Amino acid sequence: MNQFSKLLLTLSLSIFFSNYAFTQNHYQKAWTAFNQNKLNEARRELHDAISQNQNVEKAYLTLSIINTIDKEDGSALDNFIEFATRNKNINPYLYAMWYDDNILGSS
Repeated sequence: MNQFSKLLLTLSLSIFFSNYAFTQNHYQKAWTAFNQNKLNEARRELHDAISQNQNVEKAYLTLSIINTIDKEDGSALDNFIEFATRNKNINPYLYAMWYDDNILGSS
């Protein structure tokens, strides 16, 4: 491969990956922030995702998780109810919560 081809390939890949970084939607940015333990930023991105109709069901579920982590049980429940009303098959999520200390009560 000659120098020009290498340069062209490098430039093309750089443009592609930089474009990908800018095209992340709010839901994806929320998970990036969540993984960095930036919960307030994640919460803001999730509210933006909901307002822009991006992964609304998942955004409400993720907000419920974040509010549970922050021990904001009322908000966590409200967000879970929003998620549940929009989801066609809530059973797997309810089953997963069945063994949660918040449901069973901690001893």
